[in-house]
Amino acid sequence: MCRPVFYEACMHLRVVWWCLLLLLSGAASAEDFVYSVRPGEHLWGISERMLRSRGLWLRLQSLNQIENPYRIPPGTRIRIPLHWLKLDPDVARPLQMDGQSQLLRPDEQARLLTMDDELRVNDVLHVGEDSSVLLAFADGSEMLVRPNSQLQFDRITRVGGQAMVDTSMRLLQGAVEPTVTPRQSPSLKFDVHTPIGLTSVRGTQYRIAAEPGSLRVRAEVLKGEVVLVHDGAELAVVAGQGAVLSTSGSVPPRATELLPAVDVSGLPRQLRYLPLRLQMALPSGAQGMEVQISRSEDFSGIVSERSFADGEWRLGSLPDGHYWLRVRAIDPSGLRGFDAVHGFEVAARPEPPIVLSPTMDSRVRAMSIPAEWTRSADAASYRVRLWRQHPSGSEDLSEIMLTTPIIDQGEKSSQVKLGSHSAGRYVMSIATIDAAGREGPPSLPQSFRFEPAPTIGAAQSAFSARELILRWPAVPGVQRYAYQWGADADFDQVILEGELHEPVLKLPRPRRGIYYFRVRVLDDPEFPAPFSATQEIVVPMSWHSAGGVAILLGILLL
Repeated sequence: MCRPVFYEACMHLRVVWWCLLLLLSGAASAEDFVYSVRPGEHLWGISERMLRSRGLWLRLQSLNQIENPYRIPPGTRIRIPLHWLKLDPDVARPLQMDGQSQLLRPDEQARLLTMDDELRVNDVLHVGEDSSVLLAFADGSEMLVRPNSQLQFDRITRVGGQAMVDTSMRLLQGAVEPTVTPRQSPSLKFDVHTPIGLTSVRGTQYRIAAEPGSLRVRAEVLKGEVVLVHDGAELAVVAGQGAVLSTSGSVPPRATELLPAVDVSGLPRQLRYLPLRLQMALPSGAQGMEVQISRSEDFSGIVSERSFADGEWRLGSLPDGHYWLRVRAIDPSGLRGFDAVHGFEVAARPEPPIVLSPTMDSRVRAMSIPAEWTRSADAASYRVRLWRQHPSGSEDLSEIMLTTPIIDQGEKSSQVKLGSHSAGRYVMSIATIDAAGREGPPSLPQSFRFEPAPTIGAAQSAFSARELILRWPAVPGVQRYAYQWGADADFDQVILEGELHEPVLKLPRPRRGIYYFRVRVLDDPEFPAPFSATQEIVVPMSWHSAGGVAILLGILLL
């Protein structure tokens, strides 16, 4: 009978012992960290690796009612009070950088941030214009620090020797976009303080921006939940909502629904002309948009960020290459809506020249179509193309340029005659070819009307003792002609000019020498035809002149 009594006493003492350990360890808390045991692990090893004191392993055993600390089934969930865990300083590391950013560290001069740097407590990160830094934390959280931002690190603590981080930062200026790994305990924070308020999250994707002057702070939540704290008041903002805090007011009574994504389905996939432009239709209620440009689809870096009061994105230039555009509609309070992303290519180089002639919708009257354009510093040569257009001129010029041109030729100079063609409408464009043989985009198409000028045959000259007669073939239907008689081929020295009603010019016989003559028809006062080809007229010596008489007397005296 003694043995059963002794056994019951032993069991009673065991229960008392367990209760005592539970009292010493404290009851399980909702804020305890929960660890999942892996194959081969035992309680002693877990305690040595994660707890601030080895002596806590017995209390950990009692808290979780583990009978055999050396044989724990894999997958067993062990609750660990946070204040038992190790706390070690940690760092944030750059994952990607675009542009230039500065690192300001206490007692050190500011310097450019590099990919090898580790951001520690009290460091301040200054991100420049059209620059960005993607930061990584030990728990897998990431944060994009956007252009023109300043961020100070107040706390980066690794908890329990694991990939768990308790983080607190101050956004002094600009905007950040964190993607936070779900917290393994409510006590593990990812806090972003601003000059006005605090955002505290436990697993979410959101944006927060401190506007210039720190008078307003915007928060927009895409996933999870954010709690905004200002002057002791709190506001929970869930996915699809946003809120604005300002120094002049308190926490708003409720969050605001974010605007829907902008429709980018109709945007072009290639941009060939500078400056870059894209027109977008904004959703109802939008008063502008914010546009970011990145080289990667995940927007781990930003090369440009601009806001616009309308739906037209404008940017002076980007190097040729592939990019991604992310646009957000802006509501009247300044909150940014949901993201819309569009991939595109910039292929704008070498840039096309500016066409000087023919100009758009001009009327050209000439023997042949004259083309002239500006010279490009990048040009080794040019490609000139000419298309025939429908007489109505109603065709889309971009569609015409997809057809086969009637002229497609290379040129070294910046002007050329494209020959004579029948009267009608034509379209011309010119592209630059660089030294590597790469052809850039064509110039904007120039649509014009060509009217071949009447051809005037060469003038026949006849001399008499006192007169020079120039006669050229009559042009049918033409009643008037204009002429020039000059001392040089460029007609910088015009001796005589005028108008005639007949295709004949009679002049007093000029002195011996070389002269130049050209003529044109005057059938259209608004668009006169060009002059004919310049003719060289050689006027011989007249025997009736003083010089001729002297020569004749000399011959007779011989």
